[in-house]
Amino acid sequence: MLNTISREVTDWLLSNGMETMDIYPLQGRFRASLFSITVKNASGQIKDLICKISSNQGVEVHLYQGLLGAEPALAPSWLGTVQTQAGTALVLERFGRTLTETVTGLSAAGRMALVSKAAVKLAEMHGKLEHQVEAQRRGDILPTSLEAVAKPWRQMALDELRGLRDRSGLVNESDATIHLTDLCTIAQRWVDTAHNYYTDTNSRITVTHGDPHLGNWLVRGEELRMVDWEYAGLSVPQRDIAIFLQDIPNLKEQQTLYETYVHTLRKHGWDTDSKQFKKDYFIHFLDNTLMMLGWDIASYRAGTLDADVFWEMISTKSVWIRSSAAFVLSL
Repeated sequence: MLNTISREVTDWLLSNGMETMDIYPLQGRFRASLFSITVKNASGQIKDLICKISSNQGVEVHLYQGLLGAEPALAPSWLGTVQTQAGTALVLERFGRTLTETVTGLSAAGRMALVSKAAVKLAEMHGKLEHQVEAQRRGDILPTSLEAVAKPWRQMALDELRGLRDRSGLVNESDATIHLTDLCTIAQRWVDTAHNYYTDTNSRITVTHGDPHLGNWLVRGEELRMVDWEYAGLSVPQRDIAIFLQDIPNLKEQQTLYETYVHTLRKHGWDTDSKQFKKDYFIHFLDNTLMMLGWDIASYRAGTLDADVFWEMISTKSVWIRSSAAFVLSL
């Protein structure tokens, strides 16, 4: 991660009539380098921007230049792209706070109302953008072979689970060790067989975000936007809702949000009660729960995730993995 922003970015801002007033790096569990920038434009107005620098932004740049530009209600406004020595820099408007931050401190009812609104917006996006599939296929930018995208993350999750099991130092009779051993067994079986479940070409697909967890939603007043589109692709919509629900530990709330999502998607003509739809959902829920657990373990190992929070995640997600694996791996 970068601690200082590239000179190319500040030069680009100045060439576009924006004087840099303040810059600071954003800290968190980010895969890219993020900076908050305050600028003053030629009219003297103060604007807050975000700059994201990464070497893996081809898909995201493509979307901002096309589809997202035509659908301004989906993402923050894109000001431009700058090529730097550290990678491609996306310059965006700073749009409110993350959904994760916003729901903190809200009542249970207030939290569910806001997250439900995001679930509805996600389903509406999937329904609306289905007509873009053929055009995006012809453009040959958005990936369609998403099993290949998931494969290294899946292997990383298995490696992290094994490492956690081996480092735990717990005896075999311990519940925690039994959980970890069971999870390693399921993860190994999934790594070996997952490709078999991604070969079904009969499923209906649309444009998917690829990583719509609550931290990638921004809230400003009554408006919601999504950021971090680098994993977007053409896939079944269950891919996204399976990731979205990763941040909802309460099973009752999770089920309510799933029902809210499918109810909205059904209005766009999708048969969400079919066996195929449910099969695809559980496949992606298992896959994404394992992948996110790998990311959680790596974050815990790096010291960016609190131990109590982490072990609660292990306990919760082990239940999810077992239940979804029982459904998927017995199909």
